[in-house]
Amino acid sequence: MTGDATRGENAVEEAVLAYFRDKLDLPADRSAALAVRYTDRDGLDSMDVLNAVLAFEAEFGISFTDDQMAAPEFETIGGLIDMIAATRDGSAGR
Repeated sequence: MTGDATRGENAVEEAVLAYFRDKLDLPADRSAALAVRYTDRDGLDSMDVLNAVLAFEAEFGISFTDDQMAAPEFETIGGLIDMIAATRDGSAGR
């Protein structure tokens, strides 16, 4: 992995974690926070999840497919981060 790719993934992770820390009471531990199923958390309803998706699509210049949003990985913060990174580099949905 190149330095630019790593920086890009770190930027995605930082932005997504910051977004959800603002909305949810996430664990302080990074690994635990990445495992959080944000779709099941109190404090977020379906409109909040939709707004998060739209915000990430706009911020990172991507569009999620229906298949991506239906994938189990999409339900955790870490999975969402991975999906954003893969979509940005063009490897998702192939």
